[in-house]
Amino acid sequence: MNIEYYLGTYLKVEFIDGIILQGEVFTFEYSANTESGLDELTLTPDSGKLRGRNVYFNESEVKSIEVLD
Repeated sequence: MNIEYYLGTYLKVEFIDGIILQGEVFTFEYSANTESGLDELTLTPDSGKLRGRNVYFNESEVKSIEVLD
């Protein structure tokens, strides 16, 4: 999964723990700049209890991604 291609898109992300978030991806960080050592995205959900908050994740936490644009 090449997550850098999702920068600036509106996504539905299902995580391996079953949580589903929808929102816009507005930042991408290369692995050299992250604590996890993996590429990371920042998504801002547009609904739910995390609405408007930044959610940082890497591809190892993702079960599936659907582009909604």
